[in-house]
Amino acid sequence: MNTDLLIIAISLPFIAALAVPFVGMISSKARGYFSSIVTVVIASIIMLTIPTIYSGETIELLFQWIPILGVDFGIYIDGLSILIALIISVLGALASIYSIGFMKDREGSNRYYILLLLFIGSMLGVAFSSNLFLFYVFWELMTLTSWGLVIFYQREEKPLKAGYKYFVMTTAASVWILIAITAIFSYTGTFDMRIVIPLSATGPGWLGPFLLVSLFIGFGIKATIVPLHTWTPAAYSETPAPISAIFSSAMTKLGIYGIVRLFYVMFIPLSFTYPLIAAFGVVTMVIGGMMALIQEDIKRLLAYSSVSQIGYVLLGIGVGTAFGIAGGLFHLLNHAMFKALLFLCAGAVIYRVGTRDINELGGLAKKMPITAACFIIGALAVSGVPPFNGFVSKLMIYEATIEAGGIYYVLCAVAAFVSVITLAYFVKAVHSIFFGQSLENLKEMKEVSPYMYVPMCILAAGCIIFGIFPQLPLRYLVGPAVGVITSGVWTYDILYPIRSDLGIWDAVTATSLLIIGIIVGVLIYYFGMGRSTTSPKIEKTKIFVGGEELAPDELQFSSAHFYSSIKTSLKPFYDLSRAGGFDWIYFNSAAAFERTCEYLRKTHTGSLAMYIAWFMIALILFGMVLLI
Repeated sequence: MNTDLLIIAISLPFIAALAVPFVGMISSKARGYFSSIVTVVIASIIMLTIPTIYSGETIELLFQWIPILGVDFGIYIDGLSILIALIISVLGALASIYSIGFMKDREGSNRYYILLLLFIGSMLGVAFSSNLFLFYVFWELMTLTSWGLVIFYQREEKPLKAGYKYFVMTTAASVWILIAITAIFSYTGTFDMRIVIPLSATGPGWLGPFLLVSLFIGFGIKATIVPLHTWTPAAYSETPAPISAIFSSAMTKLGIYGIVRLFYVMFIPLSFTYPLIAAFGVVTMVIGGMMALIQEDIKRLLAYSSVSQIGYVLLGIGVGTAFGIAGGLFHLLNHAMFKALLFLCAGAVIYRVGTRDINELGGLAKKMPITAACFIIGALAVSGVPPFNGFVSKLMIYEATIEAGGIYYVLCAVAAFVSVITLAYFVKAVHSIFFGQSLENLKEMKEVSPYMYVPMCILAAGCIIFGIFPQLPLRYLVGPAVGVITSGVWTYDILYPIRSDLGIWDAVTATSLLIIGIIVGVLIYYFGMGRSTTSPKIEKTKIFVGGEELAPDELQFSSAHFYSSIKTSLKPFYDLSRAGGFDWIYFNSAAAFERTCEYLRKTHTGSLAMYIAWFMIALILFGMVLLI
């Protein structure tokens, strides 16, 4: 591949961000068209690297940068980084096109498109960096630009609160990552991410577990792993819909990328790495799924659902086998598609109606048929219903856990249960938004512009194509990434059909049988209707309310009526969640720490003897640590 094109793709978003204000002088729409053209060009160039990477080659570009530290401006592209970069660039392009309609006649377009382009460029920089120093620079730029997008609606209180929380948590993540990078450089003398470090033979014995914990916290916050996910609901809810889609589908994947790149590729994994990641995956999917079940804000529901689906990715890569890692990475790709689709559909509804409360919606399927169809496809895909893409990746994860045996049997059962929970809360969302009784204030609603529904249709088509023909992404995208993680070892034929020790999944044959079954069922129905002497009638009766007159809106079957028994049976869990959940734990821990500091502050009496005593105690403790 021509490396000049690659340099253009990496530098283009930063150059374009500087040009946005000048383009905006032409017309207000020009910014959106310009951003869309730039992001489509970037995605196209990155797609051109697929044949090179698929052939087993890597792409490396090195430019001297900081000679005193031995740090080059290094770009390194292999099967793993190209998978993440494709997610970022393609979804970034679709979000830019969507933004043309979404940002029409809205204030702050200059700031929006500048931050969007810088955000996409910094994420690509993280995926392509060949050394930890450059990786961290782009990581920080990604954090700053994403924070600017969280607080985009600066005149409102909720976005500012969400931005403050996001900034604090992601800054803490950056600190943990910086500490780990510093420790790695101290004991290895290099920032190069292409080397393999046997932690057990490098540095003191505590180094391996320390790096595991610090990096897991740092990347886990960005990947929304429970209990490090608490910034997610507020941030996803308050950002513009295209940005929420990128957050869920692309930015969180960089947290997973960091874990996989360092834990599986750069380091030789410790013995407890795999089960630890799998355990956190199961906890994440359960907590996220149960919290999504009770949400009445559509974007908060999707936020918790996104947290839950990240758990499946962690479970897959936590199995540690090639087939499990393939399932996890395939679900990562699928999650990027259907969750971006769902956020864009939710954004279209909010754009037209002006509310995120699903209790104030209903009957929009007739008014917004394209949005409704796309949302239903995304809901079926995320719920793991065949023949959509989410089913295939979940099936691979289930098979990998069963093959692993032992405790993974239990984890597989939990994952299957959460998939049922996922379908349950999306049934609630679909019914409450698009079906049921249409409210009076929604009678005049209409479909969004093509700028908004075309990206949704593309993603919906992808969910169907990747479900019916999973060999395409598995062969050209997931396979090379698995080869990087397993050092080229791939023991299963994933080309077509998908094979494991438990059986074979032929998606085309299965889809054909499903279609035939549906056609036969429809024919039987209409044939029976034609033979019937009387046409069936639906009797309609008014709800008995004891003579009280109720408005039509009061008779609406709202989302609050779904699964109310679950709220009752799990009342302690949901009471804790309403009290703040993990935030309640964080705030109380911070309060306890503050009280401890306040108590220690009393020891600062101004007496020299007291300070000398504290110094001697600290010296003794430090000496004891060195002796140990």
